[in-house]
Amino acid sequence: MRGNMNNNEITAEGLNHLSTMISVKDANEAVKFYVEIFGFKAHEVTNDREGNVVFARLIYKGINLMIAPPNPIEEEDFMSPPVSSNCPPQVSFYVYCDNLEESYSKAKNYGLKFLHDKEIKFWGDKAFRVLDPNGYIWNFATKFTEHDATKVPREVF
Repeated sequence: MRGNMNNNEITAEGLNHLSTMISVKDANEAVKFYVEIFGFKAHEVTNDREGNVVFARLIYKGINLMIAPPNPIEEEDFMSPPVSSNCPPQVSFYVYCDNLEESYSKAKNYGLKFLHDKEIKFWGDKAFRVLDPNGYIWNFATKFTEHDATKVPREVF
């Protein structure tokens, strides 16, 4: 038990009640990518004896993203990033950012694959969608206008 935990705390220090854990093909590169391109802060990074990242906890505006390379030793829990498993991602991330234009420029300059270019969504956000190097889908958005139910496309229903 951690020294600063009491019986009323059910999460580890700094963790939300729901945090995301993803598998990445190269955790060293992933930490660098998510920090430099997506603006996360490296909060906790664990390396093996050779200096390879085996676990990292990154934070964006108080939200945790935990990353690790696939671990074949834990076969029953074995996860692979979508890019390695030849299957489409089963979840996507939706991130509200302070500067959409800067996020867009970083994604463009890095050469990420754009799934949707910047557009105003019917719910009022201005957003774009990219595929990261591990095959995960990321949406970046900022509130642009109020939601207008009359602009909901018929195809949604």
